[in-house]
Amino acid sequence: MHTIRMVILLAGIALMAVLTSSCATVASSIQARREGVPVWTIHPPAATITSIPFTGSGTAALTRRDAAYDAAVESLVNALGSYVGYNLDDGHRRELLQTGEIVSLGVELTDEYTREGRDEVTVHLLAVARRSMIRNYRRSMEDKIDQAEEQFVSLSDQARRAYARNRDYTAAMLYLEAAQAVYHADTPDSFVHTESSLQQAISILEDVHLESVSRSIEERSFSVRVIRRGRTFGSGVEGASVQALYPVYNVAGRQTERLETVQTDSRGYADAQIIHPGFRGTGRVTLSLDSSRMNQLLQDIQSDERLAGYVEQLYRIMGDKQISYPFSVRSEALSGSVLAAIIEYDRGGERRDTTLAADALINTFTRDGIYTDRVPLTHTTSEEDILIWSWGQSTIYQTVVIGSAEIISLTQAGDRFVATVQGSVRVLDTASLNVRTTTNTVTANGVGPGMNEARRAAFTRFGEIAAATILNL
Repeated sequence: MHTIRMVILLAGIALMAVLTSSCATVASSIQARREGVPVWTIHPPAATITSIPFTGSGTAALTRRDAAYDAAVESLVNALGSYVGYNLDDGHRRELLQTGEIVSLGVELTDEYTREGRDEVTVHLLAVARRSMIRNYRRSMEDKIDQAEEQFVSLSDQARRAYARNRDYTAAMLYLEAAQAVYHADTPDSFVHTESSLQQAISILEDVHLESVSRSIEERSFSVRVIRRGRTFGSGVEGASVQALYPVYNVAGRQTERLETVQTDSRGYADAQIIHPGFRGTGRVTLSLDSSRMNQLLQDIQSDERLAGYVEQLYRIMGDKQISYPFSVRSEALSGSVLAAIIEYDRGGERRDTTLAADALINTFTRDGIYTDRVPLTHTTSEEDILIWSWGQSTIYQTVVIGSAEIISLTQAGDRFVATVQGSVRVLDTASLNVRTTTNTVTANGVGPGMNEARRAAFTRFGEIAAATILNL
C-alpha cells in the first residue's frame, strides 16, 4: 500500500512539473508574439538528451552595438561557467567572439537577435552545448586540479626540506612555484594556498642578506656572502643564484651592460670573476640576488588585485638584496700618461690638416680615465718626427699612440654620401720606442649630407674604433 502511495505521489509531481513547464512555454510564446521577439530571448529552449541550450544578453548605448555584443558574450560565458562548475577564462571568451564556438565544450552559437530601443541596443545570443563534451571537460578539469594539488604539496614539501638544509633562496623559489601551480587550479582553496605560499616566500627572503666580502681590481674579482639573518653558526645560504651586473665596451667603443650569474657555495660565498676584455674604465659592479626566476613565476599572479600587495613586497625585498662595488680598470696596453697622433690622408694620398681621428681616440681614452694629450702636428710632420718628439717627452709621457688613416672610397647613396677610412695604429713606449702592440687594419664608415661631412664622420669613427681596439687588447 505504501509503495502504491509513493508511485502516485511521484507521478503527481512529474505531472505538475510538465504542466508548469508547458504553461511557462505557452506564456513565453504569447509574450514573444506580443513583443515581436524570438521566444528563446524570453524563455530558453528545452534541453535534450544530447544538448543543453544557453542564452546571454548585453545592452549598450544605441550607437555601440559591438559593446552590447561583447556584453552578451560575457553573459553567455558566465552562464556556461556556472553550469559547468568552473570559471571560463579569457581564452574561451576570445574563441567564442572570434569563431562563434568553444571547441573544448562543444559550444556553438546558433542564433542572435538585436533589439533597438529609443536610446539603447540589446543583443541576445543563443548557443547549444553538447552534454558529452561538458562531461569530458569536467573530467579534464578534475584531473588538472588533482595534478595541481599534488604538485603544490610536492613543491611545498621540497621547499621545507630545502630550507632545513640552508638553501633559503631555493626554498623561496619553490614556494613561489607552488603558488603558481595552485593558483591555476581553480578550487575553493586555490587562493588560500597561493596566499600562504607567497607569505612563506616573503618570510624566507626577508631574512636573507648579502654581505660584502672582498674585491680585487687586479684579479677582477668581486665577492659577496649570502646569509640567513639570526643565525650565528652555519648561516651561509647554499645554492643561491647571484647576478653580477657590470659595464663593458664592445669593439666599436660603445658601452653596454653585461649580466652574469654565479651560485653560492656551501658556506654562502659567491665570487664574480670578470674576464670580459671590454671590462675597463670606471664604473660599478653590482651583485644582487637573481630575481629572474621570481619574475617569471609571478607573471600570472601579479595581475590579481587580491595578491598585488604580496607581489609588490616580493619585488621590494629582492630589490634591496644587492651590493655595489666601484672599480677603475685600465688597458694593459697603456701605462702612465699618453700622447696620441693620427695622420689623416684624403683619397689619393693628399695630406689633411684635420685631427678628427686623434680627437676621437683621445676622447675615448679620457672617458676611461686615461690622461691623453695630442702630439702637435704640422702639414709636413712625419711619423718619424712624432716618434722623436715623443721620445723627448718620455719623462712626462710613458706611452705614445701613433697611426695613419686614409679615405679609400667616397660614394653617393641617394641624397647622402658615404666615406670609408682605413688605417692602423701602434702603441709604443716613449722611453725605448719599443712597440707594445699594433692594431690590425681598422676600417670605418661615415655618412653625411655632403662629401666633407661624410669624410669627417668617417675619420671620427676611425678614432673611436682604434681606441676601443687598443683598450680591449
